[in-house]
Amino acid sequence: NHAALTYDGSVFKIYLNGNLENSITVNRTPQSASIQHAALGSALNSSGSPAGYFNGSLDEARIWNNARSQASIQATMSQQLNSPQTGMVARWGLNEAC
Repeated sequence: NHAALTYDGSVFKIYLNGNLENSITVNRTPQSASIQHAALGSALNSSGSPAGYFNGSLDEARIWNNARSQASIQATMSQQLNSPQTGMVARWGLNEAC
Protein backbone atom coordinates (compact mmCIF):
# COMPACT_ATOMS: atom_id res chain seq x y z
CA ASN A 1 0.00 0.00 0.00
CA HIS A 2 1.02 3.60 -0.54
CA ALA A 3 -0.04 6.41 1.81
CA ALA A 4 0.46 10.15 1.34
CA LEU A 5 -0.57 13.09 3.54
CA THR A 6 -0.64 16.63 2.18
CA TYR A 7 -1.31 20.00 3.80
CA ASP A 8 -1.61 23.24 1.83
CA GLY A 9 -2.08 25.62 4.80
CA SER A 10 -5.80 25.03 4.74
CA VAL A 11 -6.71 21.38 4.14
CA PHE A 12 -5.14 18.10 5.29
CA LYS A 13 -5.67 15.32 2.74
CA ILE A 14 -4.79 11.66 3.04
CA TYR A 15 -4.37 9.48 -0.03
CA LEU A 16 -4.29 5.69 -0.02
CA ASN A 17 -2.88 4.02 -3.13
CA GLY A 18 -3.22 7.34 -5.00
CA ASN A 19 -6.89 7.89 -4.16
CA LEU A 20 -8.21 10.56 -1.80
CA GLU A 21 -9.33 8.74 1.34
CA ASN A 22 -10.34 11.71 3.51
CA SER A 23 -9.72 15.42 4.13
CA ILE A 24 -10.27 17.97 6.88
CA THR A 25 -10.14 21.77 6.76
CA VAL A 26 -7.80 23.19 9.41
CA ASN A 27 -6.91 26.71 8.19
CA ARG A 28 -3.74 26.99 10.30
CA THR A 29 -0.31 28.13 9.16
CA PRO A 30 2.38 25.46 9.69
CA GLN A 31 4.71 26.44 12.53
CA SER A 32 8.44 26.36 11.84
CA ALA A 33 9.16 26.80 15.58
CA SER A 34 7.45 23.54 16.54
CA ILE A 35 9.05 21.41 19.25
CA GLN A 36 7.43 18.27 17.84
CA HIS A 37 9.91 15.62 16.73
CA ALA A 38 9.67 13.72 13.45
CA ALA A 39 10.21 9.99 13.04
CA LEU A 40 9.70 7.14 10.61
CA GLY A 41 7.85 4.16 12.04
CA SER A 42 7.35 5.70 15.49
CA ALA A 43 5.14 8.27 17.13
CA LEU A 44 7.16 10.62 19.33
CA ASN A 45 5.82 12.96 21.99
CA SER A 46 7.08 16.55 22.38
CA SER A 47 10.05 15.42 24.50
CA GLY A 48 11.12 12.92 21.82
CA SER A 49 10.09 9.82 23.77
CA PRO A 50 8.40 6.99 21.83
CA ALA A 51 4.62 6.99 22.09
CA GLY A 52 3.83 4.13 19.72
CA TYR A 53 5.26 2.22 16.78
CA PHE A 54 4.17 1.32 13.27
CA ASN A 55 3.54 -2.42 12.97
CA GLY A 56 4.61 -2.88 9.36
CA SER A 57 7.27 -2.04 6.80
CA LEU A 58 8.31 1.26 5.26
CA ASP A 59 9.96 1.86 1.89
CA GLU A 60 10.84 5.01 -0.04
CA ALA A 61 9.70 7.57 2.57
CA ARG A 62 9.70 11.17 1.29
CA ILE A 63 9.06 14.68 2.60
CA TRP A 64 8.14 17.52 0.23
CA ASN A 65 7.96 21.27 0.90
CA ASN A 66 4.69 21.64 -1.02
CA ALA A 67 1.27 19.99 -1.03
CA ARG A 68 1.47 17.58 -3.94
CA SER A 69 -1.56 17.09 -6.15
CA GLN A 70 -3.30 13.76 -6.53
CA ALA A 71 -1.91 13.49 -10.07
CA SER A 72 1.68 14.10 -8.90
CA ILE A 73 1.29 11.53 -6.11
CA GLN A 74 -0.08 8.97 -8.54
CA ALA A 75 2.71 9.66 -11.05
CA THR A 76 5.55 8.78 -8.66
CA MET A 77 4.06 6.58 -5.93
CA SER A 78 5.41 3.36 -7.48
CA GLN A 79 8.79 4.77 -8.49
CA GLN A 80 12.11 4.85 -6.71
CA LEU A 81 13.28 8.47 -6.93
CA ASN A 82 17.08 8.42 -6.86
CA SER A 83 17.72 11.94 -8.15
CA PRO A 84 16.63 15.21 -6.54
CA GLN A 85 13.06 16.24 -7.38
CA THR A 86 11.66 19.77 -7.24
CA GLY A 87 10.19 20.31 -3.78
CA MET A 88 11.58 17.11 -2.24
CA VAL A 89 13.46 17.99 0.95
CA ALA A 90 14.12 14.48 2.28
CA ARG A 91 14.08 10.91 1.00
CA TRP A 92 14.82 7.60 2.68
CA GLY A 93 15.02 4.70 0.22
CA LEU A 94 15.31 2.19 3.07
CA ASN A 95 16.95 -0.33 0.76
CA GLU A 96 20.54 -0.13 1.96
CA ALA A 97 20.73 -3.89 2.69
CA CYS A 98 19.40 -4.86 -0.76
